[in-house]
Amino acid sequence: MRSTIESKQKWNSDNYTQIKVSVPKDLAAEFKEKCKASDVAMASVIKKAMSGFCGQKAQTSSKASVGTRQQRRKAVALALSIVEDASLAECRYLDAIPGNLRNSSRFENAEASVSAFEEAIQALESIYE
Repeated sequence: MRSTIESKQKWNSDNYTQIKVSVPKDLAAEFKEKCKASDVAMASVIKKAMSGFCGQKAQTSSKASVGTRQQRRKAVALALSIVEDASLAECRYLDAIPGNLRNSSRFENAEASVSAFEEAIQALESIYE
């Protein structure tokens, strides 16, 4: 059975070509720093420049934007923040439903939404415990 690493290496060798380029050390260091500060993968900048130069549309993937562990943590934190905001809004909506509608489908749907948001929040919080 092929390991995940071997499978990825095989796929990469079948689908990618490595290009070596020599640039002045100060330019390389500045490029690395700027990419790190901007939270952008160096390869994505180079691919975009090459695509533009060749007149092709740059191919982007969601993996490029969340490639590093730090980037994934930021993405999860952002998702958690959005879900928490939506959960708070749903809780406010649920609380605002009048007492005479507490047995309605409107109330039951809001309760189910609040529960689903709570589960989503717990799942997101557990990702990087």
